[in-house]
Amino acid sequence: MIIREQYEVYFSLIPDVRNRHYLTYKLNDVLFLFMSGMLCGLRDFDEMEDFLEERWETLRKHVECEKIPCGMTFSNIISAIDPERLQLCLHGIYGNVFEKKMPENSQIRIDGKAIRGVDIHIVTAYDGRVSLGQVVVDEKTNEIPAVRELLDMLDLRDKVVTFDAMHCQKETLEKIIEKKGDYVVQVKKNQGSLYDDIEGLFRLNGAVFDEFMTQEKEHGRYERRICQVLRPEMVDNAYFEGWLGLKTIFAVHRKFEKNGVISRETSYYISSLETMAEKLLGYTREHWKIESFHWILDMVFREDESRARADNSAEILNIFRQMAFNILKCETSFKGGISDKQFNCLLDERYLDIVVRAWICS
Repeated sequence: MIIREQYEVYFSLIPDVRNRHYLTYKLNDVLFLFMSGMLCGLRDFDEMEDFLEERWETLRKHVECEKIPCGMTFSNIISAIDPERLQLCLHGIYGNVFEKKMPENSQIRIDGKAIRGVDIHIVTAYDGRVSLGQVVVDEKTNEIPAVRELLDMLDLRDKVVTFDAMHCQKETLEKIIEKKGDYVVQVKKNQGSLYDDIEGLFRLNGAVFDEFMTQEKEHGRYERRICQVLRPEMVDNAYFEGWLGLKTIFAVHRKFEKNGVISRETSYYISSLETMAEKLLGYTREHWKIESFHWILDMVFREDESRARADNSAEILNIFRQMAFNILKCETSFKGGISDKQFNCLLDERYLDIVVRAWICS
């Protein structure tokens, strides 16, 4: 019963707060069955009950319960879970299954997302393949301390952290450097003198020492990007005192053209990396892969349609969705997208067994 033994290790981090005198189902069993349903693309508690009736002979060998939990049982148990402890399970699965496959000097993208159906905001860390963790904030204005809390949870050694200009904060960047990571972050005008100083330096003749350009034309839209890096001696001055680890300042000039309409914009960035323009431009473009992850949560897992409001249900379901995404993303025996794999899990009990074993037994 290696599957049962392994998932009990993962879920042992979650305390069972129920009255022990009235327990019909083990917490570990309920969580395993619920995770199996999420892998099949199920989105509500009643669907879980119907699904288990069809797949009970396949899944019952991995659990100790003798009968199928009903939708209300799933709802009551899931809503009572401590989300922080469930988050530790996500980290445990990540460390055991996914982290060993993570390339060196990989990029961690951090960005916020609203779950509109329940009006909560979640900040997520994403490495381009899998979710690394998330923190819930009550309002958009609380995202800055939430990101620092998320950074405390992550292993940043030899990683490059990217996020938007909201997080161009000295305390945030110091935390990354102290944890042996690097950063690339945009600077906007709300940074006051920092933005003005950088903009002024780029106007000087001979300020740029490296440049790289990309051009793309697709579906009638033309886009050109030019990345320019300031000379290192311009970064080492009193203007930038207090920005821990700052070694490189660069600009990205973008030109867009569609249907004869041309628009231009310039973005400024600071980084703790000492590298060339081509690499730096790559980090700014790769950052937005996290938007595709958010799109999958909304369009494939239908997160915005969720109405789970009891206790911490919205946050807990988001963690389960991220766990399911990670597992399906890294399962490679079946060629297809996340929704294709979910559908195949639902139709083919043999494939569901392969997916379950991929994360339980790795």
